[in-house]
Amino acid sequence: MSGAVIGCALLWLLLPVAAHGQAPGLNEMALQWARGRYASPVICDIEGEPISGVRRLLIAPGPRHSLPPVARVLFSDLEVDGAARCFDSLGRAQPNVEGSVEFRLTKRSRPDLAQREFSTALRRDRGFDFDITKGILRITTVGVGSEPADVDFTGGQALLHTVAKGSDTERLLSPFPTPRRLLLILKSKDGEREIRLPLFMTAPR
Repeated sequence: MSGAVIGCALLWLLLPVAAHGQAPGLNEMALQWARGRYASPVICDIEGEPISGVRRLLIAPGPRHSLPPVARVLFSDLEVDGAARCFDSLGRAQPNVEGSVEFRLTKRSRPDLAQREFSTALRRDRGFDFDITKGILRITTVGVGSEPADVDFTGGQALLHTVAKGSDTERLLSPFPTPRRLLLILKSKDGEREIRLPLFMTAPR
Protein backbone atom coordinates (compact mmCIF):
# COMPACT_ATOMS: atom_id res chain seq x y z
CA MET A 1 0.00 0.00 0.00
CA SER A 2 1.46 3.39 -0.98
CA GLY A 3 2.26 6.13 1.53
CA ALA A 4 -0.48 8.37 0.09
CA VAL A 5 -3.10 5.65 0.48
CA ILE A 6 -1.95 4.86 4.01
CA GLY A 7 -2.12 8.58 4.87
CA CYS A 8 -5.70 8.84 3.59
CA ALA A 9 -6.68 5.71 5.52
CA LEU A 10 -5.23 7.05 8.75
CA LEU A 11 -6.96 10.40 8.25
CA TRP A 12 -10.25 8.58 7.74
CA LEU A 13 -9.81 6.75 11.07
CA LEU A 14 -9.03 10.00 12.88
CA LEU A 15 -12.02 11.92 11.58
CA PRO A 16 -14.81 12.52 14.10
CA VAL A 17 -18.06 10.66 13.59
CA ALA A 18 -20.84 12.95 12.41
CA ALA A 19 -24.15 13.41 14.17
CA HIS A 20 -26.48 10.39 14.41
CA GLY A 21 -23.57 8.00 13.80
CA GLN A 22 -23.11 8.96 10.16
CA ALA A 23 -19.72 8.86 8.48
CA PRO A 24 -18.07 12.30 8.10
CA GLY A 25 -18.93 14.22 4.95
CA LEU A 26 -16.65 16.14 2.62
CA ASN A 27 -16.94 19.32 4.70
CA GLU A 28 -15.84 17.58 7.89
CA MET A 29 -12.95 15.87 6.13
CA ALA A 30 -11.73 19.12 4.54
CA LEU A 31 -11.92 20.97 7.86
CA GLN A 32 -9.96 18.23 9.61
CA TRP A 33 -7.30 18.39 6.88
CA ALA A 34 -6.98 22.17 7.31
CA ARG A 35 -6.42 22.11 11.07
CA GLY A 36 -3.03 22.85 12.58
CA ARG A 37 -0.62 25.41 13.93
CA TYR A 38 1.08 27.40 11.19
CA ALA A 39 3.61 30.17 10.68
CA SER A 40 4.23 32.55 7.80
CA PRO A 41 7.64 34.17 7.22
CA VAL A 42 7.78 37.93 7.42
CA ILE A 43 10.56 40.54 7.36
CA CYS A 44 10.20 43.82 9.26
CA ASP A 45 12.32 46.94 8.95
CA ILE A 46 13.18 47.87 12.55
CA GLU A 47 15.55 50.79 13.13
CA GLY A 48 16.84 50.42 9.59
CA GLU A 49 17.60 46.71 9.94
CA PRO A 50 15.63 43.95 8.14
CA ILE A 51 14.63 41.51 10.89
CA SER A 52 13.28 38.10 9.86
CA GLY A 53 10.45 36.59 11.86
CA VAL A 54 7.20 34.69 11.49
CA ARG A 55 3.51 35.39 11.81
CA ARG A 56 1.71 32.75 13.92
CA LEU A 57 -1.80 31.52 13.22
CA LEU A 58 -4.00 28.61 14.24
CA ILE A 59 -6.69 26.77 12.30
CA ALA A 60 -8.91 25.09 14.87
CA PRO A 61 -12.45 23.71 15.15
CA GLY A 62 -15.17 26.35 15.30
CA PRO A 63 -18.02 26.48 17.83
CA ARG A 64 -19.53 23.05 18.51
CA HIS A 65 -23.07 24.35 17.97
CA SER A 66 -22.30 25.33 14.34
CA LEU A 67 -24.18 23.16 11.86
CA PRO A 68 -22.77 22.38 9.39
CA PRO A 69 -19.42 22.41 11.23
CA VAL A 70 -16.93 25.22 10.64
CA ALA A 71 -13.24 25.80 11.27
CA ARG A 72 -11.74 29.00 12.61
CA VAL A 73 -8.46 30.64 11.63
CA LEU A 74 -7.06 32.83 14.42
CA PHE A 75 -4.38 35.45 13.82
CA SER A 76 -1.90 36.67 16.44
CA ASP A 77 -0.59 40.22 16.69
CA LEU A 78 2.82 40.59 15.00
CA GLU A 79 3.88 42.90 17.86
CA VAL A 80 6.03 45.11 15.65
CA ASP A 81 5.04 48.55 16.91
CA GLY A 82 8.52 49.94 16.21
CA ALA A 83 8.74 48.69 12.62
CA ALA A 84 8.78 51.07 9.66
CA ARG A 85 7.26 48.37 7.42
CA CYS A 86 6.86 44.60 7.07
CA PHE A 87 7.14 42.59 3.86
CA ASP A 88 7.85 39.11 2.48
CA SER A 89 11.00 37.93 0.71
CA LEU A 90 9.48 39.00 -2.62
CA GLY A 91 9.09 42.57 -1.36
CA ARG A 92 5.31 42.48 -1.02
CA ALA A 93 3.91 44.45 1.93
CA GLN A 94 2.64 42.35 4.85
CA PRO A 95 0.10 44.01 7.18
CA ASN A 96 -0.53 43.20 10.80
CA VAL A 97 -3.69 41.06 11.06
CA GLU A 98 -5.66 40.36 14.23
CA GLY A 99 -8.91 38.49 14.82
CA SER A 100 -10.49 35.38 13.35
CA VAL A 101 -12.74 34.14 10.57
CA GLU A 102 -14.86 30.99 10.36
CA PHE A 103 -15.18 28.94 7.18
CA ARG A 104 -16.65 25.73 5.72
CA LEU A 105 -17.45 24.01 2.45
CA THR A 106 -20.97 24.69 1.21
CA LYS A 107 -20.80 22.09 -1.55
CA ARG A 108 -23.07 19.14 -0.77
CA SER A 109 -21.66 15.65 -1.02
CA ARG A 110 -23.12 12.19 -0.67
CA PRO A 111 -21.61 10.48 2.39
CA ASP A 112 -20.69 7.40 0.34
CA LEU A 113 -18.72 9.57 -2.12
CA ALA A 114 -17.07 11.93 0.40
CA GLN A 115 -13.80 9.98 0.69
CA ARG A 116 -13.39 9.81 -3.09
CA GLU A 117 -14.20 13.52 -3.54
CA PHE A 118 -11.78 14.43 -0.75
CA SER A 119 -8.92 12.48 -2.34
CA THR A 120 -9.73 13.88 -5.78
CA ALA A 121 -9.73 17.48 -4.50
CA LEU A 122 -6.29 17.05 -2.94
CA ARG A 123 -4.87 15.40 -6.05
CA ARG A 124 -6.47 17.68 -8.67
CA ASP A 125 -6.86 21.02 -6.86
CA ARG A 126 -4.26 20.60 -4.07
CA GLY A 127 -6.80 21.81 -1.52
CA PHE A 128 -10.15 23.49 -1.02
CA ASP A 129 -11.99 26.76 -1.62
CA PHE A 130 -13.93 27.39 1.59
CA ASP A 131 -16.73 29.92 2.15
CA ILE A 132 -16.28 32.35 5.03
CA THR A 133 -19.39 32.29 7.20
CA LYS A 134 -18.31 34.86 9.77
CA GLY A 135 -15.36 37.04 10.69
CA ILE A 136 -13.98 40.54 11.07
CA LEU A 137 -10.24 41.10 10.88
CA ARG A 138 -8.38 44.17 12.11
CA ILE A 139 -5.82 44.99 9.40
CA THR A 140 -3.08 47.53 9.99
CA THR A 141 -0.45 48.66 7.52
CA VAL A 142 2.79 48.44 9.48
CA GLY A 143 4.40 51.84 9.96
CA VAL A 144 4.34 54.91 12.15
CA GLY A 145 0.92 56.54 12.32
CA SER A 146 -0.94 53.79 10.46
CA GLU A 147 -4.58 53.42 11.50
CA PRO A 148 -6.20 49.97 11.77
CA ALA A 149 -9.21 49.05 9.64
CA ASP A 150 -11.82 46.48 10.67
CA VAL A 151 -12.71 44.47 7.55
CA ASP A 152 -15.72 42.16 7.45
CA PHE A 153 -14.86 38.99 5.51
CA THR A 154 -18.29 37.40 5.96
CA GLY A 155 -19.47 35.99 2.63
CA GLY A 156 -15.95 35.93 1.21
CA GLN A 157 -13.65 33.00 0.53
CA ALA A 158 -10.78 31.22 2.28
CA LEU A 159 -8.65 29.37 -0.27
CA LEU A 160 -6.28 26.82 1.24
CA HIS A 161 -4.06 24.83 -1.13
CA THR A 162 -0.79 22.95 -0.94
CA VAL A 163 2.10 24.78 -2.58
CA ALA A 164 3.00 23.88 -6.15
CA LYS A 165 6.48 22.48 -6.71
CA GLY A 166 8.89 24.98 -8.26
CA SER A 167 6.69 27.97 -7.42
CA ASP A 168 7.88 31.20 -5.79
CA THR A 169 5.92 30.21 -2.68
CA GLU A 170 7.74 26.89 -2.43
CA ARG A 171 11.10 28.63 -2.70
CA LEU A 172 10.04 31.14 -0.04
CA LEU A 173 9.10 28.34 2.38
CA SER A 174 11.98 25.96 1.51
CA PRO A 175 14.20 27.02 4.47
CA PHE A 176 11.58 25.79 6.95
CA PRO A 177 11.40 22.06 7.77
CA THR A 178 7.72 21.16 7.91
CA PRO A 179 5.29 18.34 7.09
CA ARG A 180 3.10 20.70 5.03
CA ARG A 181 3.42 23.91 2.99
CA LEU A 182 0.23 25.79 2.11
CA LEU A 183 -0.95 29.02 0.56
CA LEU A 184 -3.84 30.74 2.36
CA ILE A 185 -5.79 33.44 0.52
CA LEU A 186 -8.62 35.30 2.25
CA LYS A 187 -10.92 37.33 0.03
CA SER A 188 -13.62 39.73 1.15
CA LYS A 189 -17.08 39.37 -0.40
CA ASP A 190 -16.75 42.58 -2.42
CA GLY A 191 -13.26 41.64 -3.61
CA GLU A 192 -11.78 44.85 -2.23
CA ARG A 193 -9.51 43.19 0.35
CA GLU A 194 -7.27 40.15 0.01
CA ILE A 195 -4.78 38.59 2.40
CA ARG A 196 -2.25 36.18 0.87
CA LEU A 197 -0.05 34.18 3.23
CA PRO A 198 2.41 31.34 2.55
CA LEU A 199 2.19 28.95 5.49
CA PHE A 200 4.28 26.14 6.91
CA MET A 201 2.85 23.82 9.55
CA THR A 202 4.59 23.91 12.92
CA ALA A 203 2.34 21.32 14.63
CA PRO A 204 -0.80 19.35 13.75
CA ARG A 205 -3.92 19.90 15.79
